[in-house]
Amino acid sequence: MRATWLRIGLLAGILIPAGVSAQTAGLAACVIDEAPWGRKTDGTGIYPEVMDRLTRETGLAIRIEITPLPRTLHDVEAGHCQFTITSWTESRADRVVRGTVFADLDYGLLVGVNSRIAGPEDLAGKTVAWSRGLLIGEPYDSDTRFTKYLVDGYEQAMTMTEAGRVDAAVGSMVTLEALAVIHGTAGRFGQRVVLTRVPLVLQLSRGFAGSPEAAQIIGAIEAMKESGASSEIIARHFARLSGRS
Repeated sequence: MRATWLRIGLLAGILIPAGVSAQTAGLAACVIDEAPWGRKTDGTGIYPEVMDRLTRETGLAIRIEITPLPRTLHDVEAGHCQFTITSWTESRADRVVRGTVFADLDYGLLVGVNSRIAGPEDLAGKTVAWSRGLLIGEPYDSDTRFTKYLVDGYEQAMTMTEAGRVDAAVGSMVTLEALAVIHGTAGRFGQRVVLTRVPLVLQLSRGFAGSPEAAQIIGAIEAMKESGASSEIIARHFARLSGRS
């Protein structure tokens, strides 16, 4: 039976480490296709490295599913993926199970050079490019003082801000700033406004949470955060992305 499952796994293109049972061979993690988090073009990025490390440390086979940000939470909730690692707000608690914190990141605004936003108090009447599915917590997720121009991802948010079509792009500061370097458009941005500190959290489907495999993944991620490995992986990939290494 085990040999049959190994053949099925190989035919499906899933790398199954020796000793992994059929029960654990089908784990999937939804990750976004935003450089340098996940890359469907060449399979490199922060999340692929993290999943590879989780596979090595737990012995569990984990398949990466590249998923648009707006659909990530839905796919975990529906059980298409067993888990993801992404920004957490309490508004998600009725849809997925909160696991452990992977890392903490500053989220905020990269402001177009011709717009005047020095802090949250200046948001009234402004237009901000906001990626569909992005949550950074209250009061900003439901703030009606400014207009959210919904876009399909960070690339589009940055392009619109660079062109002056919106006042600012919102999201992970390190991602926004790295994209400005890649685009060669740092001169088109002015103020850097941090709005909040957001935890990147392991988030699990209800059917998977509480399983022995989930406990193994939680333990491995906790060890990565405690040792500083999670922060080191993020810093290294962003340094490479923006040409600083």
